[in-house]
Amino acid sequence: MPNPVVAIVGRPNVGKSTLFNRLLSKRVAIVDNVAGVTRDRLYRECEWTGRRFLLIDTGGLQFDKEDNMKKEIALQVTLAIEEAELILFMVDAREGLSSVDIEISHRLRKSLKPVILVINKVEGEVKERESYEFYRLGYEHMINISAEHGLNTGDLLDQIICKLPEETESSYPENTVSVAIVGRPNVGKSSLLNGLLGEKRVIVDSTPGTTRDSIDTLIWRNDNYFNFIDTAGIRRKSRVTDDVEYYSVIRAFKAISRAEICLLVIDAEQGVSEQDKKIAGKIIKEGKSCLVVVNKWDLVMDREKKRSIEREDIKNPKALLKKVKEDIKVKYSKFLRKTLYFVDYSPILFISALNKWGLLEIFSEVIKISNENSKRINTPVLNQVVREAVVDRPPPAYKGNTLKIYFASQPGVSPPTILLFVNSKKLLHFSYKRYLENRLRDAFGFQGSPIRILLKEGY
Repeated sequence: MPNPVVAIVGRPNVGKSTLFNRLLSKRVAIVDNVAGVTRDRLYRECEWTGRRFLLIDTGGLQFDKEDNMKKEIALQVTLAIEEAELILFMVDAREGLSSVDIEISHRLRKSLKPVILVINKVEGEVKERESYEFYRLGYEHMINISAEHGLNTGDLLDQIICKLPEETESSYPENTVSVAIVGRPNVGKSSLLNGLLGEKRVIVDSTPGTTRDSIDTLIWRNDNYFNFIDTAGIRRKSRVTDDVEYYSVIRAFKAISRAEICLLVIDAEQGVSEQDKKIAGKIIKEGKSCLVVVNKWDLVMDREKKRSIEREDIKNPKALLKKVKEDIKVKYSKFLRKTLYFVDYSPILFISALNKWGLLEIFSEVIKISNENSKRINTPVLNQVVREAVVDRPPPAYKGNTLKIYFASQPGVSPPTILLFVNSKKLLHFSYKRYLENRLRDAFGFQGSPIRILLKEGY
């Protein structure tokens, strides 16, 4: 099940960003006494008692049709409300109930979303009785807090967890491979899914997923079930510009949390954007396998073929075009490996979703990656590879101490998890950890799958 979304909403300077930072236990949002510091939406993953959810901090709502900035903030907040499963409506006990609070309350009721009324700044001279006037808003779930001092924020998190949708287990057939199609807008995710469905196939089911804008499509292909999670259902509104980018990130993050394998779709002509990197980083953080799919490759090839023909006196056009095709793929692959270096273990496929070529390779690559993701290594063989790696390149010393690896085992799969018993965790430098990961890949493959290396002191 994907992580549900919780949005913090309210007028300016009621403490939304302070609460956002408090619930995350770290400073992410900029906090200032000046109203309007938060303009765009911030979203971070939050965890409490084992449940994870996506928390969104929004800008302060003000209803001024003449102020373009306030209109943009209001649009951001509206998008957050649409995306959320639960809303934290935040008010200020010091300043009391305002007309803006009442207007926000009316809009939240129209959304039909569950709401917790969060009365902030109830501390010091501000007593609880001063929050009684907010009962006029008529909310069943209310709580007095101090985001700055952490008063009752644990109780608020308990209420959030109680109000979130219950976690449900998948009803799909056993051994179904769950695949999320992720990427920024307009890279061809919808065309890719349509292309995967367009050949001879049996569609077993096509129903709305647990998120409103993701569609699960179950397909039987090559003696395997594939559940494709489409995150391409983004409606471009006339007034929405960068908001589409925010929308797509949230949907992609929710799809990633549900999938075993992610198809990271890249626009061949536009290359890798910051959002592509952000989504790739989320794939790694979630421990998911990855297949990089370069779409619209036909446009790149047509352009390069034309350039080559213009440059050279062609005696053998077929040989020239074949060489151009191979050279461009090699150069582009090197570019992707360098730019997306943190997922350099992922296979790369070049396709054209529109022309439907290269799509059948996706099914076979997904099966290969799924097998790699669930691969288990014999313990003696694993220890032999680790010992050889240490002999070939001993760990560097740190303050006169050297890392010693006593034993290795594989306690889990999806992703493959390697547990190393060592003398001291702090002696494993990230560069040596990377070296060990590369040696494990050389020996056992794990193509497309991340490798999680855990440490335990003693043996």
